[in-house]
Amino acid sequence: MKQNTTNYHTHTYRCKHALGDAADYCSAAEKAGLKAIGISDHTPLPDGKWASVRMEMDELPDYCEKIEDAKKEFTGRLEVYSGMECEYFPRYEKFYNDTLREEFGIEYLAIALHFYPLGGEEISTHAFPMGKDALKSYTDLFVEGIKTKIFDFAAHPDLFLARYPSWDSYAERCSERICTAAANSGVALEINGYGFCRDDFSGYPNDNFWKIAANCGAKGVINSDAHCPEHIDIGFERCLDLAERMGVSVVDPVRTQAAKPS
Repeated sequence: MKQNTTNYHTHTYRCKHALGDAADYCSAAEKAGLKAIGISDHTPLPDGKWASVRMEMDELPDYCEKIEDAKKEFTGRLEVYSGMECEYFPRYEKFYNDTLREEFGIEYLAIALHFYPLGGEEISTHAFPMGKDALKSYTDLFVEGIKTKIFDFAAHPDLFLARYPSWDSYAERCSERICTAAANSGVALEINGYGFCRDDFSGYPNDNFWKIAANCGAKGVINSDAHCPEHIDIGFERCLDLAERMGVSVVDPVRTQAAKPS
């Protein structure tokens, strides 16, 4: 039986809606038989946006320190990487490159849209149903972010299906745009285990989306989006089943990137 042995989408207590810290997730990963783990909490933002669901800027040094401590503690037992889950708006590109990657040495970045522009505002994907105008805005922004190649993978790209009424031809066209951009940019798309298991915000991962991903040649990465250490491998079996049924090739974007010469 196939096993997924990596997880690059985990959250710490600092985001204000998760539990645990780097060492807690590493302990859980080791017990679950994983070979590599990444800590990828919601990034702080320099303008303080959406502060209720992410760490503060002054918590960033401690976040990085705790990951480094975990790397030392689990040396020879588990590969540990530092990451961030990032909203994409063009205004944050310099912060992601200069502050997160260069100053703090964050090893990988995941793009994830929890907000998108609509009617002069920035709307939460969790808060409101999405019509076609909203889905177009979400798709435009996601494609733009993927094409920057700042990000190593795209987290829960089919999240919109939790708020879009039903699969239709417009959802198909938008999915094709996202998957084509990912395939052309070499950015893996995440098959999100948490989406299979939550009862408050369901609708993803979606077979229709992943069939398109396979047809476009986009690659997948399986993560659990863990918000507590106990969820370190939540949904993995269903993610593997989806990838096999849809014909999605699963890759390891973080270790592949880390192995490249600097």
